[in-house]
Amino acid sequence: FHSLAYLVIFFSHSLILFILGEILAGTSMSFAYGADSALAYDTLKSLGRGGEYQRIEGNANSMRHLGFAIFAPVGGVLATINLALPYLASSVGIFVSGLIALTLVEPPRENAGEEKLKVRRRSYYEIQRSLDLMFFHKKILWFVLFFSLIFLATRLGFWIYQPYMKQVGLPLSLFGVVLAFFHLFSAMVSMHADRMEKFLKEKLMLIIMPALVVISFVLLSRFLFLWSISFILIQQVTTAMHEPVLKNYINRLTPSEVRATMLSVQHMAGNFAFAIFAPFLGSLVDRFSLENALLIFALVIIIFSSLLWRYRIRWFKPARI
Repeated sequence: FHSLAYLVIFFSHSLILFILGEILAGTSMSFAYGADSALAYDTLKSLGRGGEYQRIEGNANSMRHLGFAIFAPVGGVLATINLALPYLASSVGIFVSGLIALTLVEPPRENAGEEKLKVRRRSYYEIQRSLDLMFFHKKILWFVLFFSLIFLATRLGFWIYQPYMKQVGLPLSLFGVVLAFFHLFSAMVSMHADRMEKFLKEKLMLIIMPALVVISFVLLSRFLFLWSISFILIQQVTTAMHEPVLKNYINRLTPSEVRATMLSVQHMAGNFAFAIFAPFLGSLVDRFSLENALLIFALVIIIFSSLLWRYRIRWFKPARI
């Protein structure tokens, strides 16, 4: 689906076809979100190596950023020839990943006998269970809301890269090179996400992730020079860490039979938050200057982080016996 989506965009010459391609890409992502992480977690668990999940997820995230780092300069060069060419190249690469997926082995699941009885209504059952877990298990709900906030923050940062680099005078041909450096840095951070989480512990990690994005936005808003692009590296730390760390927190609270669906619901919440706020926040860039919009982004993250921490104190209290 993702390969087909980029082919549609490559051949499109109208907004309608471009939107169709984006819908196909979104459908592809909805299939993938959660399924890959759940497959990794359940495989490790069945091998008696469940404690290694965060490290493995960090390595996988690192490889994803490494892929960006390798091919971003290629995309930059192709874009200078024709802006549609990176979509064609991406379509080919993603098709190859589909062939690799055919070699994966499905791990045995817990309560396999029970699942066989529910095979006809498995989709409804898993979605219902996941939504029940999210709304009635306060810790899971909190982590889903926190993930949505970090997802929104990092995606806002990602989509602001190009207008920011353009405003400070970076040539288009170098966009890919700079992005490659960013993702190479993220790959190194993600590879060590497990060690960082074990050293800093859960609470400090949850404070650091939004704080780094806020610091990055504030610095970017105050300095509009070519060298100030380096401040984006601060938010890249959060971009690299949040997937392996927050997925691990959710996995520890979720039963195996609905793990993939729960992770998909988590990503759905993140995308939903982005869909609601991104058009509004994006319009601020047009209405005000880019630097003022970045300050507003930082303020939004501070407000929602404060609200979430207030609920965390209330919801994470040990139950009285």
